[in-house]
Amino acid sequence: MKNFNLPVLGAGAGLRHEHFEDIIEKKLPFKWFEIISDDFFHIGGAVGEAFDRIRLQYPIVPHGVGLSIGSTDPLDFEYLKKVKSLVRTLNAPWVSEHLCFTMVDHTNLEDLIPLPFTTEAVNNVVERARIV
Repeated sequence: MKNFNLPVLGAGAGLRHEHFEDIIEKKLPFKWFEIISDDFFHIGGAVGEAFDRIRLQYPIVPHGVGLSIGSTDPLDFEYLKKVKSLVRTLNAPWVSEHLCFTMVDHTNLEDLIPLPFTTEAVNNVVERARIV
């Protein structure tokens, strides 16, 4: 297995808007937080300000659910630009994405559909991952 020299940050937790106040007011034992990338592309106002306070105190690791890397639809390069911008803004130690598909015939299924166990599906993901 290839070693990507990713930092070991210890135990993290999922960051949700509902917990922002507690995270800001209390020093929680978590070493980092994971966010769903797609939920933070266009964040502003009071929620954005609270998020900025948190991200200055903890490393934030974005995890995407919208790339649809397993789809045969064309890759969404606008989505990838948003992910790239978010990763740079956060200075994220790494980024991850669901290995699934969410798009079929240019229609968003609004769900994370697992990949079929076929060589064709593996080859498709490998080709798309190389592009990404």
